[in-house]
Amino acid sequence: MIAALALSALLFEGVRIWKFAQKAFAITGVASIRLFAADLLLVALIVFQFFNPDVGKMPIPETMETPIQLVGLVFAVTGSVFASWARIYMGANWRTVWDRHQQDKLIIGGPWKICRHPIYAGTWLFGVGFELALQNWLFFGAIAMIVIISRIAKREDKYLESRFGDEWREYAEQTPELIPGIR
Repeated sequence: MIAALALSALLFEGVRIWKFAQKAFAITGVASIRLFAADLLLVALIVFQFFNPDVGKMPIPETMETPIQLVGLVFAVTGSVFASWARIYMGANWRTVWDRHQQDKLIIGGPWKICRHPIYAGTWLFGVGFELALQNWLFFGAIAMIVIISRIAKREDKYLESRFGDEWREYAEQTPELIPGIR
């Protein structure tokens, strides 16, 4: 189980780093520095939790440990694959906050048929699953992150609407923001 969780984390961060390496980017501004620091903190937290799995572990009855771990593993792997698929599918249009170039075209295929923000959705699902699989109290923090992710997604929606106009509005009317089936 730990090996599968480790592979999921490696896929999640590996594709992200690979996409960063394909772009020349510069960290500028306070927001960019904060996001870069958050990325480093996430990697450090993942590594720490792998080497210290009992720190922050929730008291769960033994009969429930394996089912909870399996549900968490399924969430983590699904989120990792979904976010990675979206990053790869986006190709040259993939951007970061610190990459100020305009997006060339509106991406509405592949994972964007499922939700408008598949990288955010996959990242959130990975975080929730990762913490659930480890049965860590941080699971509750990961669930709460949907509020922050939703705010970021709404800001991105405003940018996309200003950039792509009616094309984006038509797409947004038909496609859920983060969670399929919830608009």
